Order: sequence, then structure tokens, then C-alpha cells
Amino acid sequence: MPCNCSHLKKLKDARVSIDEPSAVYLDYNAACPPDKNVLAHYQNTALSVWGHPDSPHLAGQKSLDHLESLEKQWIKLIRGDRGSLHFCRGAADALSLLLKNMKKPPGALLTGSCEHNSVYTEAQLYCEDKKIPLIILKVDSRGKIDPYELK
Repeated sequence: MPCNCSHLKKLKDARVSIDEPSAVYLDYNAACPPDKNVLAHYQNTALSVWGHPDSPHLAGQKSLDHLESLEKQWIKLIRGDRGSLHFCRGAADALSLLLKNMKKPPGALLTGSCEHNSVYTEAQLYCEDKKIPLIILKVDSRGKIDPYELK
């Protein structure tokens, strides 16, 4: 739900363009303008290495090779060992990493009914292993969970 408070209205009324020579941008923790070289490198990579790394086709294998190469470079850069850094290949990989590293399993795991099947499967396997319930919450037509359903 958008904030309609008077503080937000004052901020909107006082807007100044960050392109003005006198403007000072102090919100680099939230976002920052991208460096042109970084943006060009990202664009080149996104156009040439776009397949999902878990896919068996050539585009996926190219992505997997690229990720593995980057992982090795980063491990060397941070002087780490294999296993000290993990590049997540997608949502299921990230969820798996999170669940495997939880010190104590929760009493239950909640997820929305519109999750990708790979995320749902990972959550289901975790709950079966830890013998905890997987609670699937309904979503509305906009894909949002009704907070009252959590009661």
C-alpha cells in the first residue's frame, strides 16, 4: 500500500533533479547510477550468455561454463578455497543454499501458491527431510498474499 503521509508529500514537492550541477546524491546505499563500463560489460554478457545454467541445451551450458569461470576468478581474487563462494544459478539454488545453512529448522515453512515449481519442490524436499509442515498460502489475482490468511 503506498504511503500517503504528509512527509512523503513534502519530499515530492521538494524534488530536485540529480542532473543539476549543484545536486549531491547521498543515497548510494539504496541505488546509484551505473558506471558506463560496468553497464557495457553487463549488456555484452547478458546478450551473449543468456541461457539458464541448469538447462541441457547449448545456451545453458555456455552460461554454466561462464558462471564456473567467474566463480574460479572470484575465489582467486578473495584468496578463498573451493566452496568458500557459491554463485546461485537461480531461485531454487538460492533457496537450497539458504535452507541447508539454517542452524535450526523453523516450525513450518510458508510459501505462496504461485511460486515456481523448482522453488516449491526445494521447499517440499526440505520440509519432508526436517519433518515440518509446508504451508502453501493462497494468493489473490495480483499474486499477493492476504496477510489475514497468516492468522
